[in-house]
Amino acid sequence: MTSPSMFTTRSPSVLAKMAVSALAGSTGSCTVTVRERAELQLLSDAHVNATLLSDSCLAWVRLGKAQLKAGKVADAIVSFETSADKYHGWFDMPREERKKLQKKLKKTKSDDKPDIVASAKCHDADAHLAAAVLSAGDFETVESLYRERLDLASKLALVAANARLAKGEHHLAQEPLRQAAKINRTPDSRVRLGLAMVYEKAGDWGTAEGHYLRALQWSSSDTRLVEMWLDGLRAAKGGEAALAAAQHFAAMDPGSRAAVYGLAREAKQTGNAEAIEAASALADMFFDKKLDTYSRNGSLWGVYARYLLINDRLEEAQQAAELAVQFDAESPDAWMALAEIQLSQGNKEESAQFRLRAAQVAPFHPGYAAMLGEF
Repeated sequence: MTSPSMFTTRSPSVLAKMAVSALAGSTGSCTVTVRERAELQLLSDAHVNATLLSDSCLAWVRLGKAQLKAGKVADAIVSFETSADKYHGWFDMPREERKKLQKKLKKTKSDDKPDIVASAKCHDADAHLAAAVLSAGDFETVESLYRERLDLASKLALVAANARLAKGEHHLAQEPLRQAAKINRTPDSRVRLGLAMVYEKAGDWGTAEGHYLRALQWSSSDTRLVEMWLDGLRAAKGGEAALAAAQHFAAMDPGSRAAVYGLAREAKQTGNAEAIEAASALADMFFDKKLDTYSRNGSLWGVYARYLLINDRLEEAQQAAELAVQFDAESPDAWMALAEIQLSQGNKEESAQFRLRAAQVAPFHPGYAAMLGEF
């Protein structure tokens, strides 16, 4: 691990300067509340409403995503359901019938064409609908969608597994996770994370860590994944083992914000003064460089806010977290930062609300979706 003497610690004024720079040209101001900023995200996607004139299933998917990002879960469910209905209305027709209809439509003037042809790109419409329903806490409807509509949509199986994890039914989550892996032959860190959670719950840390490490190979900047892995490792083998693993991970993947944050968090957990100083110096240098380059990256600001909080830099953390939500209301890191800040101030209800938003914007992620079981 690099010696802390090689780094310089950021002065408190640096964050303020970076914030002003990042805000330049953006909508909103520091007097706008976090919730209002999130609502503004929906307005920034106003063009979606115009595309709805085409009545296409893809337009409804886009609108649903924008609504979910703004916390309008009920509206998102309606949009995704509309998209799914349009998709099935077209692809549930016999193939020959669709071909005949397409030939007929080619001969029709564009202004007179009925817009009934759905895009094959809407094949995940059922999965998006299930994810929105999961965000609303309706686990039973997710189960129904999984049983009735699973075909080639691996994401639908993943959402079904997440619903079972949220209910604490880890032993039942393995079947849809295996189904998702079978359908989607490309590596998916979320499936591996879900399996890790299943085996960890069963007390098989060796198998669980194997899945955690495979997931990290494909998604090393996933903050939730890293903290869950390190939490499990600490519980299984102790704080020193977790700290050593965090140090090794940060050294092997120096460009990962999650690795840098995980190391700082683990050092704080152990209370090792030397490790804390070294990890803080590394993190300060990392975030200085990254935020200078990616000044409007909401997820990056969110992870930075969480790092500042564990180092007891509350005022800076609050400012960074608000920027995170302003730049990306779809980032679970942004909402987790706000939740942790509120909790540090004893505001449990406000913290729970922000934690819920973190879960709602990431329903396909087992680590965040499982948190829905808390509400």
